[in-house]
Amino acid sequence: MDNRFAEFQKGLEKLLAPYEGQLQYGNLRKQYSEWEDHTNVAITYETPGGSTDQINITYRHDDQRFTVIDSVTDEETTTEDVDGLLNFIEAEIKSIPQQRKRRLFENVDRWAAEGLTRLQIFRELNHILRSSIEFKGGSITPQELRVACQYTVEVLARRASAKGGK
Repeated sequence: MDNRFAEFQKGLEKLLAPYEGQLQYGNLRKQYSEWEDHTNVAITYETPGGSTDQINITYRHDDQRFTVIDSVTDEETTTEDVDGLLNFIEAEIKSIPQQRKRRLFENVDRWAAEGLTRLQIFRELNHILRSSIEFKGGSITPQELRVACQYTVEVLARRASAKGGK
């Protein structure tokens, strides 16, 4: 293993330590896959309901360069800058709770559009809360449940108001 990859791996381990396995970060975990000419690092997490996402980094040993795909722009970036790459990964990780919240709100919006009642939506949310047996990161925290329930009440009130205003 060359020095650049060793430096990256050491920095990544330190960076991920507070987030790994944490539900609010989708049960964040990593996996290294060694290939003949490169190493792939998959940083994997789930959003509520069990959808799996990942941050994927490839390190090419021949030219000692890292490649990562930006989750916002979907563009591939190649760099030799270990600190810059770690900063990028940290920003991606810190965005996971917001991604999870957005996914919960999308679910609530979909259920409301399908005509589910408040009680039915709360049952769906409780089902996600208890779903940690299959996908730990696909479950939600009690705080996420509270926020989703508040959002449900707001969405259904807006829908009722819009129906009444017609």
